[in-house]
Amino acid sequence: MSNEQLYLAIGVPVVLNMLFNGILIGIMWQHLSQDIREIRADLRVVTGKIYDLETRVSRIEDKLGIAPH
Repeated sequence: MSNEQLYLAIGVPVVLNMLFNGILIGIMWQHLSQDIREIRADLRVVTGKIYDLETRVSRIEDKLGIAPH
């Protein structure tokens, strides 16, 4: 086996493996980014509901004359 054949026998699988892994990481990154966007959207909804609840409790405290802590 010549040196060129040895380089190709080792180099081609290594390069293909690196390419495959790069594509796989890219796909996983896209899915992870989408999941993070969904979590952030859900968190905004929850934060909005907590703000609404705080507003309602403040109104009740005002009507009852209860001072917040």
